[in-house]
Amino acid sequence: MPGSKETVPKLLDDTSSVPVSVPPLPILTYQLPRNPCIFSGDDQQDDNKWLKDFQRIATYNYLDDQMCLATVIFYLAGTARQWFDNNEDTFTNFTTFKNSLNNAFCRTENLRRQAERMLLTRTQQIGETSESYIQDVLSLCRKANPFMSEDEKVAHLMKGIAEDLYQTVSSGL
Repeated sequence: MPGSKETVPKLLDDTSSVPVSVPPLPILTYQLPRNPCIFSGDDQQDDNKWLKDFQRIATYNYLDDQMCLATVIFYLAGTARQWFDNNEDTFTNFTTFKNSLNNAFCRTENLRRQAERMLLTRTQQIGETSESYIQDVLSLCRKANPFMSEDEKVAHLMKGIAEDLYQTVSSGL
């Protein structure tokens, strides 16, 4: 209605017949917690990547370091779980856990060499999108050498790119 003011509804108090103001209720939202993948410590897993993902999810779930240390066991399996059980008493905080995990499972040099080998033979597969190929090669470049020059990255991309896309790209240069 024009000229009318919106008011908070007034209710009668049980003890008296005096109207009582009730403030509006806040709207609550709930976000579903996210769960990190399981880390088993096998040769194919990168402990640094897993820790980064775990911490990203912990931040999303509003977990502090104490809660991270309390919940991390639920995301370990196999050798990593056995390692945790054997060393649990030494983890005074989450930072200690991260450092110990890194010392036990860090395979940075192996992963770097594996990425270098894959870069030597990586080609765009039939049916693979250009974007998928490009992102995979760039990921391998980062693993092989985080400081790789742009020229080297382009060389790796171009040597394995599908012929039709190579023709399109090279004609535009």
